[in-house]
Amino acid sequence: MVVLAHGSLGYWDELIFLGVVVVFVMLMVVSWIRSRTTQPQLPQDNQAEMSNEPDHFQLD
Repeated sequence: MVVLAHGSLGYWDELIFLGVVVVFVMLMVVSWIRSRTTQPQLPQDNQAEMSNEPDHFQLD
């Protein structure tokens, strides 16, 4: 048997350690799925559409 954790709880140490690992992996999977299904919020160039003034001025 592979010993993952050791302490005064005996086999309960293994179960607690494996439980923490399972919860961590589940949270990472849920986070990854949520990030893959949402669209990123990209900044939109509203200033260029609203402004009628040119971006540059002609020099004399």
